[in-house]
Amino acid sequence: MAVPGNLIIFSILFACVITTGECAMTQKQIAAAQRLTRNMCQPKHKVTDDQIQEMKNGNFDDTKPLKCYIDCIFQMFKVTKNGVFDMEAMKVQLEQIPEPLKTALEASAANCQDKANGPDKCDGAYNMAKCMYAFDKDSYLVP
Repeated sequence: MAVPGNLIIFSILFACVITTGECAMTQKQIAAAQRLTRNMCQPKHKVTDDQIQEMKNGNFDDTKPLKCYIDCIFQMFKVTKNGVFDMEAMKVQLEQIPEPLKTALEASAANCQDKANGPDKCDGAYNMAKCMYAFDKDSYLVP
C-alpha cells in the first residue's frame, strides 16, 4: 500500500513536535524521510542501489528509470505536480529543514528551478536534480 508523501512528512513533523517541541527536523528525521521515499520510489522505478549511490557521487545515469525515480521523490515531497516544479511548495517543505541546510537548499532550488523542464516530467526532475547537485553538492538531499 502506497503512503502519500504528505502523510510521511506529517508523521515525521508530528513526531518532531511531540518529542522536541520544535518544527525543524533533526538529521535522523531527515534520514528517515529519505529512507521512506527511497523505499517507495526505488522498487517502483527499478533503480539499483549502485545507481543511487553514483548519483549521490555526482554521476547521474542518463536512464529513464533514474529520471523517473527522481521525479517520484519530488512528487512524494510535493514539490512537483504533473511535471511542474513549485518553488512555493519547496519553501513550505524547507520550513522543516534546519539551518544552514534550509538556506542552502532554497538557494539551490531557486538557482535551478528553470531547469525543471524537459520532454516529460521525468526529464525535468532529472535536469533539476543534476543542477542542484552541481550548484551545491554538499546540500544535495535526493535519497
